[in-house]
Amino acid sequence: MRSPLGDSTVTATPPPPPSEYRLVYSEFGNEADTIWLVNPVNPSEREKIVTIPHRATFGINPSLSPDGRLVAYLSQPETAPADPFLSRADLMVLDLTSGHTEKILENVDITITPLWAPDGRLLYVRQKSGANPFSADIIITQITIADLPPPGETPSPSPTSSPTPTGSPGPVATPFNPVKEILRENVSRVLSFIPVGFADDDESLYFVQIAGGTGGQTLLGAYAPATTESIATATALIEATATAVSGQSPTPSPDRSAGSTPSPTPGARLVLQLVDQLISGPQLSPDRTLLSFLAPMLVEGDVVERVLIADIVNRAVAPLPLEGLPSGGQLGPVWHPDGQRLAIGFNRSSDTAGAVALVPVTGGSLTFLPAPTSGFDEPLSWSPDGGFLAVLHHSEGGQGRLDLVAPTGQRGTVQDGPDVRILGWFKPDQVPIPPSVNGE
Repeated sequence: MRSPLGDSTVTATPPPPPSEYRLVYSEFGNEADTIWLVNPVNPSEREKIVTIPHRATFGINPSLSPDGRLVAYLSQPETAPADPFLSRADLMVLDLTSGHTEKILENVDITITPLWAPDGRLLYVRQKSGANPFSADIIITQITIADLPPPGETPSPSPTSSPTPTGSPGPVATPFNPVKEILRENVSRVLSFIPVGFADDDESLYFVQIAGGTGGQTLLGAYAPATTESIATATALIEATATAVSGQSPTPSPDRSAGSTPSPTPGARLVLQLVDQLISGPQLSPDRTLLSFLAPMLVEGDVVERVLIADIVNRAVAPLPLEGLPSGGQLGPVWHPDGQRLAIGFNRSSDTAGAVALVPVTGGSLTFLPAPTSGFDEPLSWSPDGGFLAVLHHSEGGQGRLDLVAPTGQRGTVQDGPDVRILGWFKPDQVPIPPSVNGE
């Protein structure tokens, strides 16, 4: 029987490909979320990493450090307002090797997943300052993550820390973690900052800036220094220059506490304008030279989401080639590890069986992953070897489940229910199981 997707659809050929990677994801629970380690070859083989309690009905937003040792997660305290526009989450860091958890920062926006720097020593989060969401300041905060103390030990106070008084909407530094604002602007001018990853110069943080007011203009910017090594290099250069000029030891730079950062922020620069409207799902390519994202477009009288590609090197933005693709809205996109193709999903329509398409970004022949028997797949994350794609499968009845799909034709179900978050793909020995967490 001919597939509705044409001859390019891959036919299932067991067995599934071997993989040295494991999927790490979190599963929502009413009072606690569970983080799991899954063997993609046999999704029924999953191992519990940790269970993290939280405020009833409010799940966490977790992120695993690049070395798999630390879990940074956002959790709503009991006293935080329920309104998502007034998000006041706590940033917590759990050391999986010891089971110790430390609160790092208060008043963090829970809707933006914490972003780790490549060396796992810096963490970037978004905050909002002000009780009124329509007049608040949007802030990107950089946190230096020190080694967490063993359970039962209290770290010594650091002279660089200055906790904010109780009741203040500004950042709160723990005694051993310096906190620095790197971007700050009022929502009347900047509706959102979204950190998306790091540039190939190994020193700059890329961020998307969505304009406030009625403009809707969306820009790609870069901030430096944003990695541990580049910060150390810049600090050493400043100190050496000051010493050479004055012949004396330099005076320490004033700390950028809440409210003191000027606008535009020093160290930030414009890379290119993306579009004149809001976007969603920005994602850097593996080589960090391209940015994919979704933007609304008017197609045959309907407003649908379509994928665009920003070429950072050549400062150009263009739609993804559409030849051979189903019509209607697009989902994702997710970069294949080869950096040459994007996995794109499609809202269920009359001309698609709901499979994910693999689309070459520079044009050429596309292929489709194995189609579900009904409903449609939304791509979430590729394994680094390209052997499996994690997808959120949407059934005809609106239910969701986490599946793993192999380009060679296999599909396995990991978790029923849509309330899951992907933390990434790691080798089994990278992610330790805590000896004892929360009394378990």
